[in-house]
Amino acid sequence: ITGAFMAGGAFGSVLGMALGGAVAAHLGWRAAFGAMAVMGIVLVVIYRIVVTEKRIAQLQPASVSREAQGLGMRMSLRALLKGLFSTRSVVCAYVGSGVHLLVPAAVWSWLPSFLNRYYGMATGKAAVTAALFVLVTGVGMVVCGNLADRFSKENGARKWSIAIAYCLLCFAFLAIGFRMPAGPAQLLLIGAGMFFCAGAAGPSGAMVANLTSPAIHASAFATLTLANNLLGLAPAAVLTGVVADRIGLLGALQLVPFAPLVAAIVFVIGRRNYAAELDRVNALREEAGAPAQR
Repeated sequence: ITGAFMAGGAFGSVLGMALGGAVAAHLGWRAAFGAMAVMGIVLVVIYRIVVTEKRIAQLQPASVSREAQGLGMRMSLRALLKGLFSTRSVVCAYVGSGVHLLVPAAVWSWLPSFLNRYYGMATGKAAVTAALFVLVTGVGMVVCGNLADRFSKENGARKWSIAIAYCLLCFAFLAIGFRMPAGPAQLLLIGAGMFFCAGAAGPSGAMVANLTSPAIHASAFATLTLANNLLGLAPAAVLTGVVADRIGLLGALQLVPFAPLVAAIVFVIGRRNYAAELDRVNALREEAGAPAQR
């Protein structure tokens, strides 16, 4: 579910890059920004109409509702922070998720320039082509999340191993791809890397959910989102640009795949402590009357 939820951002980026590139090519960059602003306003209106607290409450399990009612209103800031960062494993889930998302953010931002510079594509065509890679990322998030759920049904600890595998696959494909000469083979390897580059987003969300109380899941996922932005999505384009100014765009993109390698190491650390720390969290869940996690 987390992977599919976050993939919505990738699908929105596809539409934004393709439509924005087309509008910019015909009407200029100001019109492109205006078109994106109008789309944003329309989405806000739709969201306000469709998503309501009443509808959300109807989908909440009874046990979660009871725990939220019992703890949510009287929880202090200190208790909230303790719950959000209660174990080393959940901190590793936050950090690993954020770091591994540096890849999609960097490549999405700079791929149009890469295609324009090394493949001679016009601005509009480069934007549309780059949007296809963003689409591949979104599909990968959904598929990778689904596979993680299937293979970790009986053993939740497998989510860590699966997240590690996704990060290593992303590193391997992109590290090789960005060192190949321009051509179809390079684009194919980059596409394969982009398929896995955000694959750990779904497992990371599941890890956070398992290691935090349902009463603070909203805060936990907000913390995960904050980590995703601060460690990966926000600085990626800027850092890549700074490095590109020194060693060139291709050289900068060749360094980007090392981010998921770092994330894989963080996930390995989290996996080592997961079983013992999950037992401790489950004991607290049972005291609160909530179902234990695996």
